[in-house]
Amino acid sequence: MGAHTIERFYEMATIHQVTVNQTKYNIVEASAVKQLSLMSMVGSHLIFLSESTKSELDMDAMTALLITIPESDMLAIADLVLHQTIKHGGSELVKIDDFQGHVQDYIALVGEGVRVNLQPFFTRLNDQNVSKDNGAETEPQL
Repeated sequence: MGAHTIERFYEMATIHQVTVNQTKYNIVEASAVKQLSLMSMVGSHLIFLSESTKSELDMDAMTALLITIPESDMLAIADLVLHQTIKHGGSELVKIDDFQGHVQDYIALVGEGVRVNLQPFFTRLNDQNVSKDNGAETEPQL
């Protein structure tokens, strides 16, 4: 994809800027179809983490989840959430080879991609944990 094509694509997309280890990245929000696939891949894991820890799902939890799933699942998730990601100010698509010697940063970037694509789900799970901490027992509202 040429620089002009990327610029035009970015004008029409919802972009989330995230920072991983002091480097900024622009993550393009996935389509609803891809977000549904992502939810199918990680939703049950996130619910389990949320229920078992009874604490806010943060990037440490997301990184732990991504480290513990099979590599093929991790790479499929990465394909969904990083499909048009570039370094802020750059024009080249981010690829795993860019993280030679820093694979933990790649995993963190994938985690950020999951978070920005499923933010309402993260918010709902975290709100339910806050309600439980305040003494209100609620049924999961997914």
